Amino acid sequence: MDWIRVAALWMLLMMRNIQEALVNALVHRDYLVNGSEVHIDMFDDRMVIYSPGGMPDGTLVQERVIDAIPSTRRNPVLADVFQRLGYMERKGSGLTKIINAYKNANNYDESKAPQFISSRVEFTVILKNLNYGENRDDKSEINGFAQGIEEYVQRTEEVFLNALRKNPYISRKELSKLLMISEDGVKYQLKKLKSKGLIEHIGASRGGYWEVK
Repeated sequence: MDWIRVAALWMLLMMRNIQEALVNALVHRDYLVNGSEVHIDMFDDRMVIYSPGGMPDGTLVQERVIDAIPSTRRNPVLADVFQRLGYMERKGSGLTKIINAYKNANNYDESKAPQFISSRVEFTVILKNLNYGENRDDKSEINGFAQGIEEYVQRTEEVFLNALRKNPYISRKELSKLLMISEDGVKYQLKKLKSKGLIEHIGASRGGYWEVK
């Protein structure tokens, strides 16, 4: 299997999960551990993100209920910087977001659930490739890649349309924070939806509202 196509597909379909895992690794790693660093290993069936330092309270994440883990930040200043940049929220919900995103995927099953493993000195996140399968020829893989891109585009449009339906007066900045993408990305998506005739902006650029067709 061509790992370049696998990597591209992961970035398209799972970029939010990857961002959450990377931010978690950078913000919560133990910077007092010398000679170590955050690193990523990519395989056909999974991506593994490793960071130095275990849970701040010394427990093992694999023995905890993820939703019940309180927000504890090893590096509060760094966390605040990432929050101000819009890459993370103030509450500790990153791992829960990853789990929920997997569960909402069409081809999810328990065998492909994300894994979180920690020890006293390290924290590892394993993101399974939801599109990985055995005995796939090149043609079926390429078709699956194209289908994955199409599904991603459709889901992205649905997310934007739902956000505009819920709050027609929402600003680009608010959309950027809500959907965890850059303001340039929001501008691009809105322009594309307008060109398709799916939305229309009513009123002035400031103070107007969005109408979903």
